[in-house]
Amino acid sequence: MVESTQTDGFADALRAAGPLATQSDAMTLYAPLVGDWEMELIDYDAEGSRRVSKGEWYFAWVLEGRAIQDVLIAPPRTNRRPGQPVQGNRYGTTLRVYDPESGVWRVTWINAVTGAHNTLVGRKQDDEIVQEGRAEQGAPIRWIFSRITPQSFHWRGEVSLDEGKSWQLQAEFFGRRIRSESAGHLFQERPKLSDVSQRAAPRQRGYAVIEAPSNLGLRPPRPGAQPGVRHLPEVLEAAGFSKRVGAVHTGRVEPPPYSGAIDPHTGIREAPAIRDYSIRLAGTVGEIIDHGKFPIVLGGDCSILLGNLLALRSRGRHGLFFLDGHPDFATPETSESKAAAGMDLALATGHGPALLSSLDPRGALVREDDVVLLGTRGLDTEWQQRLSRTRMTLYTLDALRRAGIADRIRHELTKLQAKNVDGFWIHVDVDVLDDAVMPAVDSRQPDGLRFEELTLALRLLIRSPLAVGMHIGIYDPDLDPQGTAGRALTDALVSSLTDGRGRGVEG
Repeated sequence: MVESTQTDGFADALRAAGPLATQSDAMTLYAPLVGDWEMELIDYDAEGSRRVSKGEWYFAWVLEGRAIQDVLIAPPRTNRRPGQPVQGNRYGTTLRVYDPESGVWRVTWINAVTGAHNTLVGRKQDDEIVQEGRAEQGAPIRWIFSRITPQSFHWRGEVSLDEGKSWQLQAEFFGRRIRSESAGHLFQERPKLSDVSQRAAPRQRGYAVIEAPSNLGLRPPRPGAQPGVRHLPEVLEAAGFSKRVGAVHTGRVEPPPYSGAIDPHTGIREAPAIRDYSIRLAGTVGEIIDHGKFPIVLGGDCSILLGNLLALRSRGRHGLFFLDGHPDFATPETSESKAAAGMDLALATGHGPALLSSLDPRGALVREDDVVLLGTRGLDTEWQQRLSRTRMTLYTLDALRRAGIADRIRHELTKLQAKNVDGFWIHVDVDVLDDAVMPAVDSRQPDGLRFEELTLALRLLIRSPLAVGMHIGIYDPDLDPQGTAGRALTDALVSSLTDGRGRGVEG
C-alpha cells in the first residue's frame, strides 16, 4: 500500500489539469495532442525499405501546466517481451517546455531502451509543428507533426546529411485517438464521401479551388532553370477561373524549393520533397472533402496525383479517370528523365520505390482495376504490352474516338458504380489536348483531344454523383508567352464545370 501511495503522489505532483493560466494563450501549440493515441510506426533504412510496427503514445500537461510530457511505447505493452530486439524498440519520454522569452518550445527526448537522447526546438510553421535539432552524430534532424485533427495526426522524422539541402525520411508515425469505449482499429476508415455528401452531384456540394503549384515532379528544362508549371494557378485565376465556376478559393499548398536533384536512394528526382508535399496536400484536400466540398486542385505537375489520392485512401474505395496524353507508368529503371511526373500512375498503383509507392501503409492509393486511362497516344509496342499486363482499362486516343467518347465514359461509369466504389478522382494532364491548341507542355506529341472533346468528357464525369474531385496540371505559362493557350484552357474548363451560363453542371 505504501508503494501505491507513493506512485499516486508522484503522478499527482507531475500532472496538471491544463496549461498555466498566465501563459495559456501562448501554449496551445501541442495542446491538440494531449490524450491517448494508438500508433502505426514505420521505420525506413537508408535504402528505403520499411519496418512497420504498432505502439501507444500518451500526452499530458505536467509541471503546473508549464510543459507537455509524453510517453511513447513501441511495441505496445501488451506485446512486449523480455529480450526483445533493440531495433525499433521504444519506451521513452519527451518533455516539451515552453520558453516565454523566446516564444519557442524546448524539446528533450530520451529512449530508455537504447539510450538515445535528443534536444530540439519546436515552433509552428504553417499548419505543422516543426521540431529541429541535431542527431547525436551531429547531423541536422527535424521531427514534424502534421495533419493534426481531433482524432488523428501524422509524425515524420527526417535527417539531413548535407546540412539541410536535402532531407531523408527515417520514420513516420500515424496516430489515432483512443476512444473511451474502445481503442478501435488503427487506420480506421473515415466517414466515406458517399456518407458525407449523400452522393450529391459536385456542384450541389460546391466547388473549392486549391492551388498546388508543385514542379517537383519534372526535370529542369535547362541547366539552372525550373519548370514553369508552378505558374499555372496564377494564369487560370487571372482569367477568372474561380469566379466563373462559382468556386470558393481555399488557399495554396506551397511546395518546397525546387532543385531537380535525383534522390540517390530512389532514383527519382526530388523524391523526399515529393513525399513531404504529398502528405501536406492530402491534409488540405481531405479537409475540403470532409467539409462536403468538391476540390479542384490547380497544379503543378502530375506528381500532385499522389497527394490527392492519399487524401481519398482513408475515405473509402475510389476509382480514377486518368485523362493524359501519356500513361505515366514509368519506373526509375525505365525512365530517362527520372521525374515523378512520368511515374505518378505507377507510384499510385503501388509500383516503384516504397518512399513514394507506399505513402499509405495499407497499400496502393488506388487499385489498378479501378483506373481508366483516357486519350493516351503515341504508345509503342513495348509500352502497349507493358500496360496490357496491368488490370487498368486503357482507351488510347484512336480507340476512344472509334468507340465514341460519350459511350465509353458512360460504360466505365456504370462499371465503377457496379463495384460499389465510394467515388472517383479526375486527373487532367493538359497534354491530353491536341498539340495544335495546347503546345505549352513539357512533353509534346502530335494530335490529342480537341477542346470540345475534353469538355464533353469532363461534363460527363462531373455530372456523376460519384465524382469527388479533380486536378489540372502540366500547362506551362513560360511556354505560352502570349497566354493564348492558357485563356483557351480556362474557357474549356469553365464550360466543363458550368452550364455555360455560370452555373455548375449537375446530374
